[in-house]
Amino acid sequence: MINRLLKILLILTISYSCHAQVLNKSRITSYGVFKFSDQDKESVDDLILCCRNNLPKIADILQVNFDPKTLIEVFPNQTEYDQNIINKDLKGSPAISGYGKIQMVSPIASIKIANISYPDRLLFLVHEYVHTSIDQINPLMPTFLNEGLACYFGSRNFYQAVVDKYLDHVNNKPTVDQLINNYDKIPGVDVYSFIFIDFLVKTDGEKNLLKTLKDHSDIKSKNNNWIKYLDSLKHYK
Repeated sequence: MINRLLKILLILTISYSCHAQVLNKSRITSYGVFKFSDQDKESVDDLILCCRNNLPKIADILQVNFDPKTLIEVFPNQTEYDQNIINKDLKGSPAISGYGKIQMVSPIASIKIANISYPDRLLFLVHEYVHTSIDQINPLMPTFLNEGLACYFGSRNFYQAVVDKYLDHVNNKPTVDQLINNYDKIPGVDVYSFIFIDFLVKTDGEKNLLKTLKDHSDIKSKNNNWIKYLDSLKHYK
């Protein structure tokens, strides 16, 4: 039993040591503690500026506080990220958050979706920061609203481009009930989640967004207007 424990401790020590060697730089900021490799010195400057330009206004709209103790790990490539990811089921993703930590692939490294611009890659950090704030709004928020908020405030340019380019070719119109209860079964559900937040802002106003997010008990009553909004997007050109 003792030998087994020693082996586990040795593995953990080696793993931590390798991790530390990869992310050998550290920077304490008002937006969190950044851990990164030599290649990302300039990228971290850009990430901090991106936070400065976006997080305060998002915090004001959503009435949340972003934790300055958040640990942000910027991995030099997808392989290192996948080896250290906090949720093994999400290997291959560009960024993730949880347990007081945000992990992301370097904005200058290759990822699966290669056509995302560098400025939009920086916004992945903002996207994940929004995820970390959800419990302050409503810990029971449906997944599609959670993801939609992060996409709307943290990846808006990317998702708007997807909507503009592809929505005319998509016939699927998920109902609000389907978005709530069958989230994992809807193709392109993150796009619809983004559109739904846009729908709320366009129809109810940004000032009422927080009210809806805090109490979504009647959100299914918006279904008819939601479907009409989807139809209007497909014919607005």
